[in-house]
Amino acid sequence: MQPVPGVDRHLNGKISSVRINGIGLMRILFKNGIYLREVIVSNCSIDGRIQFPKKTTPPIISGENIRIGSILFGHIGPGT
Repeated sequence: MQPVPGVDRHLNGKISSVRINGIGLMRILFKNGIYLREVIVSNCSIDGRIQFPKKTTPPIISGENIRIGSILFGHIGPGT
């Protein structure tokens, strides 16, 4: 991601564990994509500040075709 002039983005985070349930093997093998039924993030803390620019563009996280059914956060605590 390229920096946007005049916008400060500072995030710090810690994640204790990530559990993935339901990996779609057929999609990985035959359709060049990844499907995860459920991702569970446990014991995480996020601290920071995000200022959004007036003009936005859709984020690109990965060049792969990744689909996630649901993301669940176990315990979210304040950052240190």
